[in-house]
Amino acid sequence: MYKPLSVLAVLLLMALSASAQDSARHIGYSIKLNVSGRYLTGQFDQFVLSTRLDAQVESKKMLLHNSSSYRFNRTSALVIEDNWYQLISLIYAHHRRFSPVGFYHFDNNLMFRVKRRHLYGLGAGTGKEWVSHSFRLDVGLGYDHTTYAGQTFENSDKTGSTRSRSLAIARLLHHHRLFKEKIILNNDVFYRHSLEEASDFMMIVNAGLSVAILKNLLMTGNFEYRFENVHLSALPALNTTLLFGLTYSIDRN
Repeated sequence: MYKPLSVLAVLLLMALSASAQDSARHIGYSIKLNVSGRYLTGQFDQFVLSTRLDAQVESKKMLLHNSSSYRFNRTSALVIEDNWYQLISLIYAHHRRFSPVGFYHFDNNLMFRVKRRHLYGLGAGTGKEWVSHSFRLDVGLGYDHTTYAGQTFENSDKTGSTRSRSLAIARLLHHHRLFKEKIILNNDVFYRHSLEEASDFMMIVNAGLSVAILKNLLMTGNFEYRFENVHLSALPALNTTLLFGLTYSIDRN
C-alpha cells in the first residue's frame, strides 16, 4: 500500500510544480465518493462493503486523476473478497489535440488470487468534449509485475507465481450527460496485450449509470465485464459484476 501512496505523492508534487505559474482561478477539482454494502443475518451471515474514491485536480497544463476502491465480502465467516485497487494518471497539456500521459496501477484481489500487481506505463491520448458528451482515448506501452497465489495458468506455457511482462495498452473513456446532467452514462474500456505472449490479453468493460437525487448525491449502478485469457487454472476466464450504490460529489471548475 505504501508504494501507490508514494507514487501519488510524487505525482501531486509534479502537478503542483507545473501549476505554480497558474493563478488560483485556473485550478479546478472534483471529488466523488461511492459507498455500497449489504448485511445479512440468519441462516447465511454476510457482510459486504464496497467503496470508491475518485479525485481529480486540473490546471491549465496538467490533469491529475486518482481512483481508489476497496471491496470486502465475508460470507458465513469466510472472507471471499478483501481487494484494494488504485489507478493514478497524469496528463500534460490535456487541452491539446494530442497529449502525453503517464499512469501507475496497483491492486490485490483475493477473488482472482492476485497477491499484488504493479503496472505502470507511458503513452499519448486524444479527446474531445461537447455540450452533452465527451470521450478520451489513450494508447501506450507498459510493464506489469504480478505475484499470484498459484503457479499454473490456462493458455500459457509459462509457470510460476510471479509474472513480469511488457504490454501494449489502450483505454477509452466516454461520458454522456442527459436532462441537464440529471442522468449520466459512463463507459470505461481497458485493454492490454502482452508483447511476449500472443495469447496473453485482457479486456475490462465498465458501464455505469448515475441518476441525481439531490444536488450532490447520485444513485449509481455499475456493470463490469472482465475477460482474461491467461488466468489461473482454478479460475474462469470471464467474470461479471453488477453493483448499486450512492455517490456524493463535490467539484469546482
